[in-house]
Amino acid sequence: GNRAEFIVAYFGITRAGGVAVPIGIREAAPNIAFVLQDCGAIGAIFEADLAERIPGQQTAPELKLRISVGGTVAGADEY
Repeated sequence: GNRAEFIVAYFGITRAGGVAVPIGIREAAPNIAFVLQDCGAIGAIFEADLAERIPGQQTAPELKLRISVGGTVAGADEY
């Protein structure tokens, strides 16, 4: 969504030398899983309300970091 945390995370990732891959909030779970796998993502920062669309540990074991913004989500760090 349009949150200040998105801008901070985006610039923080790029400043650290990483590559940020924004995904629209209207994407369905299968599309999100495909994009994360295709780009080789090792982390995901997402709105807590959209947590059900983020692939779980069994589906995407390469996602070592899951950060939820705006609420608590099981299996994710909260910021």
